[in-house]
Parts: sequence; structure tokens; C-alpha cells
Amino acid sequence: MELGKKLPAELILIHIIEELSMTIKAAHGRRVEREGARKLWMEKVKMDATNMLKKKLNRCKFRSVKATYKILEGSPVERIVITATDEKVYLIVIGSRGYGGLQRVLLGSVSSVVSRVATCPVLIVR
Repeated sequence: MELGKKLPAELILIHIIEELSMTIKAAHGRRVEREGARKLWMEKVKMDATNMLKKKLNRCKFRSVKATYKILEGSPVERIVITATDEKVYLIVIGSRGYGGLQRVLLGSVSSVVSRVATCPVLIVR
């Protein structure tokens, strides 16, 4: 946030909801999509994300940092890179959970992939 205050910049706060299939096993072992459950889950996740981002937006406003937010669905890497390109972003600032070893191999690293494929500089923070 301090970086946004020192530069004539606008922050775009992004929360990405990965597409998850909410399924249950039927009596015969088949998977059945629970669209109603999925919609309720998505509404809750979006509401939680909106509340979190509004708090962060208020912190930005309090510190005189111009900011907006977006809630997107899909692959985090794709959505971050596409948004950065569409918005003509000068710098992507992204967090890292600090996974190492096996966790990183199994879970991957969004920040690592974004830093390799983005067309602008990427600052990874922990």
C-alpha cells in the first residue's frame, strides 16, 4: 500500500474464486452435480470476498491511496495475467504463501507462474 501512496498509481485489488465442482456420490457411485449447493456456495464466497475487499479499500482510502477491486472467477494465473494486460498494469504485486518442497510441487505456485508469464514486472511479497 505504501508503494501505491508514493507513486501516482491506482491499486486494483483482485480476489479470484477458482471454479470448484460441488458434487456428491449417488447411490450407484455416480457423481451428481449439486447446482443449488454450488450457487449458494458461490454467493457466500462472493459475499465474503466483497466484505474483505471493501475493508482493504477502506484502508487504502484512509491512507489516501486510490484503489478499486474486482472479484473474478477462474484460473488465478490466467485471471491475474489477463486483468494486468487489459488494465495496462505497470506492476503486479502478489503474495506468496511460502510453500516449499513437496507442497510447492503438489500445489504449484501462482506467484511463480505469474512472474514467468506476465508481460509487466511482478513483485512477490511474503
